[in-house]
Amino acid sequence: MYILSIIAVIAVIILSGWYNQGLWGYLIDTPSFLLILILWIPIMLSSGLFGDFGKAFQFAVGGKKKCSELKRAEEAVTLAIKTLLASGALIAAVPLITYFRNITDVAKIGPSIIVTILPMVYTIGFSIILLPLRSKIRVKIIEFMVETEEEPLEEHENED
Repeated sequence: MYILSIIAVIAVIILSGWYNQGLWGYLIDTPSFLLILILWIPIMLSSGLFGDFGKAFQFAVGGKKKCSELKRAEEAVTLAIKTLLASGALIAAVPLITYFRNITDVAKIGPSIIVTILPMVYTIGFSIILLPLRSKIRVKIIEFMVETEEEPLEEHENED
C-alpha cells in the first residue's frame, strides 16, 4: 500500500509535465539532487539515525518490533523529512540571492528562477513520499502501546 504514495507522486509529476505541453524534462536537475544528498546524508549520519531510517522501511511492512526500535525509526523519518525541507529551502535560497544580485540580462531571470525552485520541488516530493511511512510507524507504535496495556488486564482476569 505504501507504494501507492510513491506512484501518486510520480503520476503527479508526469501529469504536470503533460499538462504543460510535455515540458517535464525541465524537472530534471542532477546538481540539485547531489546538493540535497550532500546535506541530507551527513546530517542523518551525524544524528546516528541513518541506520534507523533504513530500518523504518522494514518496520512499516514487517511484524512486531520493540517500541524503542519503532520510536527510533519514527525519529529518523521525522528528521529526514525536516532535513529534506530545510535543505531544499537553503539550496534554493542561496542561488536565488545570487541571481537577483547580479541581474544583467532580464531574459535569464525565468530560467534562473526555475533552477532555484527545483530543489524545493524535489525535497517536497521526497517529504510527501516519507509522510505515509512516518504515519505507518506511528500507527505501529500505537498498536504496540495498546497491546502492552491489554496484556496485564488479561493476566489479571485469568488469575480471578
